[in-house]
Amino acid sequence: MRKDSELFLKKILDYRNSTGKNNFELSYQYFDDIPSVETVVYDIINDLIRNNCLTSKSQVIDLEGDISINLTLDGITYFDDEKERNSAVIFNVSGGQVNIASGNAKIDAVQNTEKKNILLVDEEENDEEYIDERVKDIKKYFVKTSPYNDALRTLDSSNIVLLVGVSGSGKSDNSIMLAKEYGEGYALKYAEGSDFEKAEIENLIKEIKKRNNYGKKEIIILDDFLGKTHLNVDEEYINLINELIKYVKQNNYKKLILNSRGTILEDAKIKNKNLKAYMENDIDIIDISKLENIEEKCKILTNYVMIYNMQDGMKNIIKNKNVLVKILEHENFSPLIINRVLYSCSKSNDKDLEKAFFTILDNPDNVWENEISALNKYSKMYLNILYSMSDTWIKQKYVDEAFLKYIEKKEIEYDENIQKTVQRLKNILNFEDDRITFLHPSIMDYLKKELSVHEKKEIILYAMYFEQIERLDETKEHILQLYNSEKDIKKFFSLKVLPYTYSNFSIELFNYIGVKFLDYMLKLKIKANEELVVAIVQEIFKCGRLLLLHSSSIVLNVLLLDYDFSEIFNNDSYMEALFDTLYYEEIGKLIEVLCIKSEGTFDFRMLKPFIKQAVITKLNEAAEEKVNETIQSELSVYVEEYFKGLDEGEEFYYEDVANEIIEDICEDIDIKSIAEETKINLCEKYKLRNYEDAIGEYDIEIDCTYVEEFIIDYNEH
Repeated sequence: MRKDSELFLKKILDYRNSTGKNNFELSYQYFDDIPSVETVVYDIINDLIRNNCLTSKSQVIDLEGDISINLTLDGITYFDDEKERNSAVIFNVSGGQVNIASGNAKIDAVQNTEKKNILLVDEEENDEEYIDERVKDIKKYFVKTSPYNDALRTLDSSNIVLLVGVSGSGKSDNSIMLAKEYGEGYALKYAEGSDFEKAEIENLIKEIKKRNNYGKKEIIILDDFLGKTHLNVDEEYINLINELIKYVKQNNYKKLILNSRGTILEDAKIKNKNLKAYMENDIDIIDISKLENIEEKCKILTNYVMIYNMQDGMKNIIKNKNVLVKILEHENFSPLIINRVLYSCSKSNDKDLEKAFFTILDNPDNVWENEISALNKYSKMYLNILYSMSDTWIKQKYVDEAFLKYIEKKEIEYDENIQKTVQRLKNILNFEDDRITFLHPSIMDYLKKELSVHEKKEIILYAMYFEQIERLDETKEHILQLYNSEKDIKKFFSLKVLPYTYSNFSIELFNYIGVKFLDYMLKLKIKANEELVVAIVQEIFKCGRLLLLHSSSIVLNVLLLDYDFSEIFNNDSYMEALFDTLYYEEIGKLIEVLCIKSEGTFDFRMLKPFIKQAVITKLNEAAEEKVNETIQSELSVYVEEYFKGLDEGEEFYYEDVANEIIEDICEDIDIKSIAEETKINLCEKYKLRNYEDAIGEYDIEIDCTYVEEFIIDYNEH
């Protein structure tokens, strides 16, 4: 990087540290100690963008020299000390030593570990913006049906409502409109379930369980919470769902709107007893597809007729009331089918609407058949590649890349540009900035049914990204083969892996193919080569804490295996990073492998200083969580009692009421004892002794703000 660029960046970071903002505007005069800044500012900004310190949105925005600054994480951490990475790792599948960093028949176990640019954005603001944009579109055709009004009333008396229904019944639209209508005074959060991934649910739980977020009023929408087209069978995923439900049930500041296909929900109840218990005892379930009011159905039909200007085409149906009633009372009537039939007819000038309606109503699985069959071979291939990569939002550049590689490997003569290929899909995909996703999960249902075994095998064979194999290889037969020999492992490490995305809005964190290698090694119970496994784990640590944030549990479980990890265990900086990124429930396992046990326990006083500090930190995290849960569970009772004791017309101040109630709760339920008991229980779980110093004094600080908000909300209602 240029020297003047570094000076420029230091000045930016000084401003950031004083304001706490990552995106802001500055005048070039702020940089007047940089020589000739007025003339070189454009070159400096371009240099910082090239070095991933600023995003491409950064620019000089007017003639006065005001500069729009948009920092990346690389920019924020540019001057932090970074350890050099050694990419030459030694291993050989058959036992001998091979340098896998280069050479013939050698495997690059540390390939693609370059840190990616991370754009820091306001997550909550993005959620609100996304929902607002969706609401604008939905309002054009949305009808408040009887099930919708039932759900709205349910939110008054319950923290959680679950909307179920068949594909195309409007579960997502109803969820978003519910949140928007009910959500005055609430922050809105949106997340999507997945057939395969669990990252978004993990991130959602971390976000809403932050200490400073506990008393914040939020409505959380979890779209297709059990999976989009089938049940996500990952046990950890279902456990995370159970954790989220349990947390919201105990927190009066949170509302959770879930939705799912009925068939997927029934499958989940069979496979998970805890989830079944929640569904049957604790959650109000409303079937959004039970449209029994014919007037409401007529409004849905009318709205789409008006959107697509099909009034003339509907004249014959309106004249023949028997046909109209048959459409409205058809068992497969749904907003999606009405939408797609009228859209298709408006584009094709098909005058026989009656035939078009009943063709799809009688065969709802074919709702996308006309649309997809009309595509040329390139667009169909692109659609299949997208299906192989993601069931939620994904940056288009990754799909483009995988598609072009597929075309190249198959040696297909591609005689059009990719923009034209994608443009044909504008009515099947959603586009937002640089990201794409399927317009509706039912498109994935159709592709799953239509994609032949041969086509699946070809996509797996020519895959550029590991996720393509992961999603299409239902039996994991192909993944298992990637561990068979040195040649197969080389192919494994030649694959790319998609970035780890934080939330639906695609904040990208660096990812590494080695994490997938270790994950499936554990899942498929494979005994992989020791030196390779050790090399991969070392590389994960060298990549830093951002990678550990989403791989620490996998790394921990690998470290528990019977391999020689002594070099890693003896690296205190590695172990300190792992302690920091693990949940408090998990660190007991790490203590087991790092520390010397005596009489079946570990002496806290003899632990290394960084382990002691990690234990103290995790104990405090657990105690804070328990204390917050306890206060929250009691708060409504104390608030109700307080207002019962007020005389009519008696004046009060919310802040005084909040302080008084907090004092009463702390006095009655002995919060300090609850915190201490939580810590002691964890110490015993960690098999520690002489842990008195770890327990310490717990200085309880309760934020009056969220208690005040609760009191205000209670009083207004």
